[in-house]
Amino acid sequence: MRAFAALALGITAVSFAAIFVRLAAAPGLVTAVYRLLLTALILRPAALLKSQAEFRRLSGHDWRLALAAGALLALHVATWISSRKFTTVAASVALLSTAPVWVALATASRGNQSRASSCGELQPQFLSASFVTVVILSEPVGSTALAYFLLRETPSLAVLVGGALILVGIAVASIGERRSALALTCVETG
Repeated sequence: MRAFAALALGITAVSFAAIFVRLAAAPGLVTAVYRLLLTALILRPAALLKSQAEFRRLSGHDWRLALAAGALLALHVATWISSRKFTTVAASVALLSTAPVWVALATASRGNQSRASSCGELQPQFLSASFVTVVILSEPVGSTALAYFLLRETPSLAVLVGGALILVGIAVASIGERRSALALTCVETG
């Protein structure tokens, strides 16, 4: 239950990102650079302290992959932040939330379901990568609600129906995840 609560708290915090991006006065690319730079400045010292040995073991190929991933993330953030001038918060965040598609493709290509966590407090053995990505879809719902209350953006009927379907999907996935966790626990302890 702690893992579910931590995931819900994380999604609530992430839902504010679209609001902050919308309120930023700087151009999209400038906002993206500041966002990524600030994140790097906060996370780099902790990563270096915690994982110095792992960083030293990285090969040239590993560093090139990391740089390519970083470049793709920068492109992703820059295009998302720039989208704020062309559409509503709800549409912008919905377009951003394609992670479940990529996880589905990755797990289908590997033929298994990886266990993953998106927050430091989550235990990987309790939440599947598929479930975490389904719950991440609640970000557009949270962002749309925040945009309504803070920015006075009224969601359309289609957005409200889509949000309701997302919440129903999360509830169904939650039931499946609990059953899967129970079965896994029984196999590991039995």
